[in-house]
Amino acid sequence: MSHSRTILSTTLLAAASTLGAAGIAQAQVLVKPDGQWRAALGLGASLSSGNSDASNVSLTGEAVRATEVDKTSLYGNLQYARSGGVATGEQLRLGGRQDHDLSPAAFAFAGLDFERNKFSNLKLRSQLTGGLGYHVLKSPETSFDIFSGLGYTEDKYFDPALIDGSTRSSYGSAADAGAESAQPR
Repeated sequence: MSHSRTILSTTLLAAASTLGAAGIAQAQVLVKPDGQWRAALGLGASLSSGNSDASNVSLTGEAVRATEVDKTSLYGNLQYARSGGVATGEQLRLGGRQDHDLSPAAFAFAGLDFERNKFSNLKLRSQLTGGLGYHVLKSPETSFDIFSGLGYTEDKYFDPALIDGSTRSSYGSAADAGAESAQPR
């Protein structure tokens, strides 16, 4: 087999592996209201060589514990990429959310998220959210929720950045957070 054909085969195999792993990484945790923790993990990787060498690794995870009135969710994502021997991507996200039913139809939630992205100059982004929601559809097989609330975000940077006309090493802001959620159970 020629060198160029070997490179093409390696690249196609890496792409197919990455696409397959991406499907695994998107798997959702089965949510059952029995108080047991359930988790899903995903791992994706790609490697190519030839005119340039590149690699990428992605790891995702989610864990959920639900009862008849509470749901605790924990999640994380790690991505790392290199090209030509130089790191080109480095991102980490971790977070959690607690939902508590106030009635069969209404719920309250609180969340805490952290993010780090070296190549976006983001040393640490911290987000705190909370609010109220409504279960539009809630059955053992499917749920559809709408929710709204408030959030506070604070960013800290590796290098000071120009924000609102001032050079800052951190920045905080409050915002209203509204969203919809459709999730198979």
